[in-house]
Amino acid sequence: AFFTTVVSFNAGVGEEAFFRGYLNHSISRRHGAIAGGFVSGLTFGLAHYGEENRAPVIQTLFGFYAAFLHQINGYDIRPGIALHFWWDIIAIAIELRKYKPDDNFSKNRREVHFMPTLYEYRF
Repeated sequence: AFFTTVVSFNAGVGEEAFFRGYLNHSISRRHGAIAGGFVSGLTFGLAHYGEENRAPVIQTLFGFYAAFLHQINGYDIRPGIALHFWWDIIAIAIELRKYKPDDNFSKNRREVHFMPTLYEYRF
């Protein structure tokens, strides 16, 4: 639970600070809210593209919504951070619930697959 909370909080703060706090805000100021929301949302989706996520449609839609939320709240990133935190908590919980150990994997390691990353823990 602690690991999930830390990962979710760090992702929420870091990604929202960059994609909304910097990218959405700066593009919206120069080119308008629609352009800012589109570019930051699409970039957010593409940042989640990977080996296990070839079509990050959900993440792109989340990026568009988070940009919209950011704009309607006066470019305050706190609501987006809260949303992102809970989104990640739920996503990680779902992935961990689907976890099935691989019998062919070394018995002295435990692998956990979730999101686009492979995490390994040695016990």
